[in-house]
Amino acid sequence: MQSLDSSDRHRFMELRQPGLRRASGHIGAGWICELVALSDAALILLAGLLATALVAKPTLGAGDIVVDALGHGLIVAALAVAMMRRAGFYDVNRLTRVSRGIIGLSAQLLVAYAAYVGVLYAIDSSSKGEFARIVAWLTLAWLFLTTGRLLTALVIRMLAGHGRLVQRIALYGSSELCAALVGTIGTNQPSERIVGIFCDTRHRTANFPVTGNLLDLTAAVRNGLVDRIIIVMTSSDRSHLEAAVKELSVLPIPVQLCPDAMTLPFPVMGAALLHSNLLIDVGAPPLSSRQLLWKTLLDYTVSALAIVILAPVMLVIAAAIKLDSAGPVFFMQLRNGYNGRPFRVIKFRTMFVQEDGPLVRQASPDDPRVTSVGRFLRRTSLDELPQLFNVLRGELSLVGPRPHAVAHNEAYDPIIPRYAYRYRMKPGITGLAQVKGFRGETREPEQMLQRVRQDIWYIDHWSMWLDMQILLKTLTVPFRHKAY
Repeated sequence: MQSLDSSDRHRFMELRQPGLRRASGHIGAGWICELVALSDAALILLAGLLATALVAKPTLGAGDIVVDALGHGLIVAALAVAMMRRAGFYDVNRLTRVSRGIIGLSAQLLVAYAAYVGVLYAIDSSSKGEFARIVAWLTLAWLFLTTGRLLTALVIRMLAGHGRLVQRIALYGSSELCAALVGTIGTNQPSERIVGIFCDTRHRTANFPVTGNLLDLTAAVRNGLVDRIIIVMTSSDRSHLEAAVKELSVLPIPVQLCPDAMTLPFPVMGAALLHSNLLIDVGAPPLSSRQLLWKTLLDYTVSALAIVILAPVMLVIAAAIKLDSAGPVFFMQLRNGYNGRPFRVIKFRTMFVQEDGPLVRQASPDDPRVTSVGRFLRRTSLDELPQLFNVLRGELSLVGPRPHAVAHNEAYDPIIPRYAYRYRMKPGITGLAQVKGFRGETREPEQMLQRVRQDIWYIDHWSMWLDMQILLKTLTVPFRHKAY
């Protein structure tokens, strides 16, 4: 395991300076593995298409070949990928072991095709004439996938050589215990790197300097410089431990505890071993790499199509805004997004004023600041359409906790428990709270509390089906819940 170098330490010390950008070039290993799984499925489909074209019945036309190949190909691709995933083949370390990976892949592929052929022959005796096509398909699929594995291993090794696949680990707690943990882990793990020891004292260890305190660690995570946190503390410091877990568990990265024998005052989410050291999960990302990939694909696909389809509507709205009142077409406001990072949300302007400072007054019934066109846009939620561009920019998701103005976040965060938990997931154009009726003005903290509870439930129970339900219900929200 590598240790913190001077350039990394210098970056950490500058974390609180304004304008510092998130560290670039780092790629999550989970994304690589999920892309390999998608690539495998696509290659099996391609092999089926080519095999069907090469060994097709003379009576089949080009369209029939494509339909037939895709129909059978989807079944085999889903089966093969599911089997390889269950066997643990989509792990970044296994993907670099080419010879073992190809042997295991070949075995899983043979089993998947054998299962497919058995079911096919059992339900359709006329399929026995398809033997030549199935052999050609299996051969092409094996060639494509083994070639893909070779290329994948080269890419992973190249990325790892440049430090882009290294998991960056930060230790927090007693500096002496953290230094001892570093010593037991060792320094020969190229896939992991200790990027700092953080504690609330500035004592220096024998070989490893203290990088910062709890606030510095939070800033490091916010700036994308840490992938995993390990808390190293004793049970005697119970209040400090509980406060640290409360502060760090709202971050959207794995947070683990390396404890001695103790009774923990908080829920345990799992456990793992790191070189014979017991680590207890007390915080974890809300979505796995696979879930995040599918949610991102949904966001980009639907938002791009929606922009194309709704472009005429947005042009008409823009013209109406310009004719109705003086001022820009769009209203941009600073809000906190994923991991608390600020971004500017884009909406159609609905007011004569554009508030984006330390005091932002929410819209109320018969608000004199709202324009004539703006009143219609707010009632129908059409003012939200430009946020589709925020989705394409990666700042918003289609569904997620609605982002609030920075001024409102600063007001509610100290008084609403787990308010910062909302930052664990990318904010959305719409969300569960909105379709449940918790939208519009929040005059009392209790109203915001109800909204936050819905957001937290959504984060803890996310599924693609839940997103689809929320998107469909959003279409009826303007008719059921009035906004000002």
